[in-house]
Amino acid sequence: MPRTSRAVARHAELAEQVHAYQVREAEAFASTVLADDSDLWAFDIDLSQVLDEHGMVNETLVLQASTALASQRKHLARRVIPAGDTGARGGQPESRPVGWSDLLRG
Repeated sequence: MPRTSRAVARHAELAEQVHAYQVREAEAFASTVLADDSDLWAFDIDLSQVLDEHGMVNETLVLQASTALASQRKHLARRVIPAGDTGARGGQPESRPVGWSDLLRG
């Protein structure tokens, strides 16, 4: 393989890796707003819309896009469980340290 072909192939490989990192970072920001962070891409939002002028993922732009999407499509929003909600059992299970003696006793 000629040197230029290897360089072009390596450039393409690195560009693909950077793209994957950018997508993962944007989805990590979106996960604070959306139940499924990959929904960010399912509704006409493109990665280029959430990058700054240096090609870095802009958290503010991701959050704005995610919030707009969640307000338009409420079912996509992350559900917030109110503090103090104990669920169906009505309380938290008793928690205490477990040692070897507990295991041997059964």
